[in-house]
Amino acid sequence: MPLIINTSDNKKIEIDDIKPYIKIKLIMSFLNSEDIDFNEENDNFDMIDMSYDYEFDLDAKHSILTKIFDYSKYIYTIKDLNITEQDMYNYINEFLDCKNETLCDLLNTADYLQYDDLVEVICEKIADDIQKCDNIETIKKKFNIKNIISQEEEEELIKNI
Repeated sequence: MPLIINTSDNKKIEIDDIKPYIKIKLIMSFLNSEDIDFNEENDNFDMIDMSYDYEFDLDAKHSILTKIFDYSKYIYTIKDLNITEQDMYNYINEFLDCKNETLCDLLNTADYLQYDDLVEVICEKIADDIQKCDNIETIKKKFNIKNIISQEEEEELIKNI
């Protein structure tokens, strides 16, 4: 039986195979499987009762969830393939090649889903982007950060660092 997810923008995502999503803790908790030990060697999927439909709401957009689920399927699928580190690097770079707004939505949603591995990957990307910036103004512009303090307060903070 499928797992049906209702998104915040009133769309549905249907999942027939739960295996690619074992690292998404929020979904696994909805399946009452938080006490089941899942790992690379021991899937334990037979311990989840999939004899009836599971349906639940997630406070996330369909487009972002779909992108995250595609990433999760890819990561699950490649574990048995002979994928090089370069291939993996290329996939992650392509996956994260999006507008900063989308990147922030991905980060927030991955955090909401408790998908720790993806949160780490996205944070590394954001940290790399910040390191490439020349100064604070470039960072503010790149990430659309608005000042909530006056210029004088900001200068005082910077002086005290």
